Amino acid sequence: MTQSLLVCSHNPYPPAGSRNPSPAGSRSHSPAKSRSHSPAESRSHSPTRSHSLSLAGSCSHSPTISHSRSPARSRSHSPTRSHRYSLAGSRSHSLAGSRSHSPTRSHRYSLAGSRSHSPAGSRSHSPAGSRSHSLAGSRSHSLAGSRSHSLAGSRSHSPAGSRSHSLAGSRSHSPVRSHIVDLFGQNLVDMLCL
Repeated sequence: MTQSLLVCSHNPYPPAGSRNPSPAGSRSHSPAKSRSHSPAESRSHSPTRSHSLSLAGSCSHSPTISHSRSPARSRSHSPTRSHRYSLAGSRSHSLAGSRSHSPTRSHRYSLAGSRSHSPAGSRSHSPAGSRSHSLAGSRSHSLAGSRSHSLAGSRSHSPAGSRSHSLAGSRSHSPVRSHIVDLFGQNLVDMLCL
C-alpha cells in the first residue's frame, strides 16, 4: 500500500496494471493543491473531446479495481474543495453527451461494490454543500434524457443494497436543504414521462 502511494505521489508513470488512455482532443486540468489517487489495477478512460476539471484543493480517490469511464463529449466539473470517493470494486459510467457538475465543497461517496450509470444526454447537478452517499452494493441508474438537481445543502442517502432508477425523460429535483433517505433494500423507481 505504501509503495502504491509513493508511486502515485512521486513517480511520473502510472502504477503497475493501471491504464489511463486520453485520446486526441481531450483536456484534463488539475490546478494547485489537488490530489488524485488511482492505485494498482484501476482503470480510467476519457475518450475524444471529453473534459475533466478538478480545481484547487479537490480530491479524487479511485482505489483498487475501480472503473471510471467517460465516453466522447462528456463533461465533468469538480470545483474547489469537492470530494468524490469510489471505493474498491465500484463502477461509474457517464455515456456520451452527459454532464456532471459538483460545485464547491460538495461530497459524493460510492462505497465498495456500488454502480452508477448516467447514459447519453443525462445531466446531474449537485450545488455547493450537497452530499450524496451510496453505500455498499447500491445501484443508481439515470437513463437517457433524465435530469437530477440537488440544490445547496441537500442530502441524499441510499444505504446498502438499495436501488434507484430514473427512467428516460424523468426529472428529479431536491430543493435547498431537503433530505432524501432511502432505507435498506428499498427500490426507488421513477417512471415519469412514460
